[in-house]
Amino acid sequence: MSATVSQNRNPTSISSPVKIFVEHLIPQPNRTACVFWNMQSNEWDTKGCHLESSNGTYSLCVCDHLTNFAVLMDYQGLLDDVDQRAFHYITVIGCTLSIICLAICVVVFSFYR
Repeated sequence: MSATVSQNRNPTSISSPVKIFVEHLIPQPNRTACVFWNMQSNEWDTKGCHLESSNGTYSLCVCDHLTNFAVLMDYQGLLDDVDQRAFHYITVIGCTLSIICLAICVVVFSFYR
């Protein structure tokens, strides 16, 4: 869910903190962080938000400003070697198939032009 109330790219401070209750789509109790999208640095930021409570099915965030919020389950982005290798092969195979299909499209387009 997201809403924009002003064109100002800075977070809008509020007098009393807002509590955001987020239900997890996939239950994961560990490595949870309350963040917002920082439009100046174009990255997730935790400034002004903290995780008040969390379990495997929900998280409760408290923030002192209004912006676009999220609950990140693995914000470190660490992958083990097996996952890293699998993502590498998927990327190589996907890019190769894309290039082959693009070449076929160019050949077909040039013959029917």
